[in-house]
Amino acid sequence: MSRARTLRIALGLIVAGLLLLFIVVPPATVAVPPGMEQGLRIVFGLGREARTAVKLVDACDAARENAKPPTDLVEASNGTCVKPTGTTTPKASERPAILSTSLLGDLVACGDEASTRTVPSAQLTVSSELVGVTGLRYTMTADPASPVEVAPGAYCGRLVVERAAGPYRSFPALVLVDDRMQPFAVGKALALLVVGAGIGLLIRLLNDPFGKLLRITRRLDRIRRWLASGPTGYDDQAMAGIQRKIDDANAAIKDLDTDGADEIVTDLESAQKVTPEAGREILAQTRPARAQLPDPSHPAFWLIRHYWAVALGAILVVVAATGVWTQYIGNNAFEGSTRDWAGLVIFALAAQVTVSGLTEALGKLAPGSK
Repeated sequence: MSRARTLRIALGLIVAGLLLLFIVVPPATVAVPPGMEQGLRIVFGLGREARTAVKLVDACDAARENAKPPTDLVEASNGTCVKPTGTTTPKASERPAILSTSLLGDLVACGDEASTRTVPSAQLTVSSELVGVTGLRYTMTADPASPVEVAPGAYCGRLVVERAAGPYRSFPALVLVDDRMQPFAVGKALALLVVGAGIGLLIRLLNDPFGKLLRITRRLDRIRRWLASGPTGYDDQAMAGIQRKIDDANAAIKDLDTDGADEIVTDLESAQKVTPEAGREILAQTRPARAQLPDPSHPAFWLIRHYWAVALGAILVVVAATGVWTQYIGNNAFEGSTRDWAGLVIFALAAQVTVSGLTEALGKLAPGSK
C-alpha cells in the first residue's frame, strides 16, 4: 500500500472518529428515585474513585413547619425543639451530644429491597456533627470499586444518629452509579481513540515522507529553473525526455513515493552536470522495474502485498483495545470530563506514533532491508 493511500487512511480515521461522536446516543445517567431528592447523595457518574458528600440539615425543621403559626425554634438540652425566650435561650454547647452515626445496613437497589445489588456498608463511611443551635451535618464517603465493584444503579438507605438525649434521627442516603459499558461511553471512547490514532499516523507521515519529499521538491525546482534558462545542446526530443522525467517525479511525489522521486531527480541532476550527449544517455536509461510477486492463493503472498495495511490495522486495534482497557475501563479516575475524553485522544496519538515508529525501526533492522 502506497504512502498516499496511508495518508488517505489517516484522514479517514480522523473523519470516521469525529462522525462516530455524533452518531453515538447521549449518555444515560441514573435518575434520582422519587422521594430521595433531599437525601444525602453521592453521584459517581462514570467515575469509580471514592467520593464524599456532605449535607447540612436543620434538626428543628420539621417541628418548625408543624408549629402554628410557624416560628423560630432552637434545640434544648433534652433534644426537643423549643421557642427561644429572652432568659431561656438554649446554647449550642447545651445540645445533646452525638453518640454514634451508622447505617441501617447495606444500601440496596432503590425500590427493590430484595435485590442482591447493594453497596456494602463496609465500603461506606458515615459521620455527623452538631452545627450551631439547630444544625446537623451529615457526611458520607463511598468507594464503588473496592473491595467489591458496585454494579450500576441507584442505591438507597438511611443514616441513623444516636444522641445523648432525645429521639434517634434518621436521614435518607443515596448512591448513584452510571454504567461505564453503556454504548455511548464505550462508543465515544473508541471514537476518540480512533481520532487520536489517525492524528498519530498523520504525524508519522508528516515527519517521515513529507520531510524527504520537501527536500526532493526543492531539488526539482532547481532543475525546473535550469530547464527554463534554456540549456544549450538539447534538441526538442531531449527536452521532451527531460519534461517526461519531471512529470514522473511529480507523479512519484504525489504518491508520496520518496525512493522513486529521489531516483528520478538524481537522474535529472546527473544529466544537468555533464555534457548534453552524456546527459541524453543518462535520461535514456530506464531503471529495471521491481519484480512483481506471483498471485498464488497462499495467504502468505497476500500478507506480503498488504503488509502495511495489516500492520496499520493491527496497530489501530492494539491502540484502541489498550486505550479502552487501561485509560477507560481500568481507570477509576475517569469521570467523563472534557479533560478525561481529551486524554484518550492524547494517549492514542502518542501510542500510534510510538508503536508505528518502533515497527518501522524493527522493519529496517530486519535481514535484507535497506
